[in-house]
Amino acid sequence: MEKKQPINSIYLTALAVCAVVLNIATIYDALIYAVVVGMVFLIGLSIVSMIDKISDNHVRFILYSLISAVLITILKVLLGYFENPFIVFATENIETAVLPTLILGIYPIYFENTFTTKNYFIKIIVMAVVWCIFTAIYGAVIEIVGFGTFANMTLGFEGLEFFQLPYGGMFVIATLALIFNIIRRTYVKRKKHFDTLVESYKIVIKELYEKESISQDMLDDKGGRK
Repeated sequence: MEKKQPINSIYLTALAVCAVVLNIATIYDALIYAVVVGMVFLIGLSIVSMIDKISDNHVRFILYSLISAVLITILKVLLGYFENPFIVFATENIETAVLPTLILGIYPIYFENTFTTKNYFIKIIVMAVVWCIFTAIYGAVIEIVGFGTFANMTLGFEGLEFFQLPYGGMFVIATLALIFNIIRRTYVKRKKHFDTLVESYKIVIKELYEKESISQDMLDDKGGRK
């Protein structure tokens, strides 16, 4: 993301997880929220991006909010048909998934200039994937260190109460956001370095080609004079 843009998409993802921190205590909860929010995020933005007549970002966000609310309501009804106790427990407050969905929608709606290019869709897919990975890791960490279990299997030690409480969850989110951002910055730096090398290589090739062309022209001129 450009420096002129005040929102880092990694921290936006962390903020989205904060919106449902009270509803995620296990890896099952995390996976359900990750899939629901990821699906609604992608479908909602895809629908909004197809409406070219709407150019105002505020109108786009309102429309995206309405679509998200409708989709989450539909998913809540569909998930209600499952009898699995983990799904039932995790979906009791699934309507709160609209909050992270709206938070994730801020970046692509307000800080992307186009809604039709291939690059735009790649970015929102990447954001959805990062959201799912981040949320799943958060759920796994909270369950392990907070409750001493993983996927409802006892790990042989008691969890720490600190991580069962909201501020413990916030601490985990902040730590994960920092780690993810370090990885992102490292990738960006390496990519910039690689792009710089490629551009330098292109310049060298162009200069050699121009020198070769000049030399060939000089030989042709000499041959013509003879």
